[in-house]
Amino acid sequence: LAWRPAPKKETAGAAALLAAACGRDLVFLNPDASVRHRCPRAPKTISALAWQPAGGCLAAAYFGGVQLRDADDFIVQKEFPYSNGIHALVWSPDDRWLVSGNQDPSVHLWIPESGLELHMSGYEGKVKCLAFDPAARWLATGGGRDVCVWDCSGAGPEGREPLQLSHEAPLCALAFQHRRSLLASASADGVIMLWDIADGKPRRLAVVRMPSPATKLAWSADDAKLAIGSEKGALYVLAYES
Repeated sequence: LAWRPAPKKETAGAAALLAAACGRDLVFLNPDASVRHRCPRAPKTISALAWQPAGGCLAAAYFGGVQLRDADDFIVQKEFPYSNGIHALVWSPDDRWLVSGNQDPSVHLWIPESGLELHMSGYEGKVKCLAFDPAARWLATGGGRDVCVWDCSGAGPEGREPLQLSHEAPLCALAFQHRRSLLASASADGVIMLWDIADGKPRRLAVVRMPSPATKLAWSADDAKLAIGSEKGALYVLAYES
């Protein structure tokens, strides 16, 4: 499931849409749950959805690639082949980068406007966690016990060494604040860590041990609270004071 982002002023007339995928089927729904459009079946099972931040198109991943569908006419604008399973998708906040976390295990980046592709491999395991900071510079990725944070400024991360933020157990969730380059990371041993990486010199600000591992992290709109969904069905909310 993925809601279309709230429109900016210049696209204030954009319609609210919910994208829903099940198996190979992709459907766009109105807010009242009526079907706006039902797409032709994807080549393989759809594994991830991600709206472009501007709301102009939806990226849908499946084993074998990613399709970009226009949000108005629902036609496939572009298709990017990828010869492996994709577990996660994320756009950079400036719409420049589309990133996949993969089964191989690796991270793959596209610049949809130009078609340029970059690839980073060598992870411990499948890459299932992705998060961009609000400035679209830092890309946090999780495919093992270390958070690998790539610098996506300029020509992009390929050939650069990532920042390494260490956990003692495999990562299970990542989330940046909305206004600052503060990253929350969660690992399978129930540990939540908070990192400041704004200047490229990571500082660990806090460590919290939860009763069970997190499956999802989400910051409140004002960045004052961090919601944590656990694998045992519990929801926790932690307050953050800057």
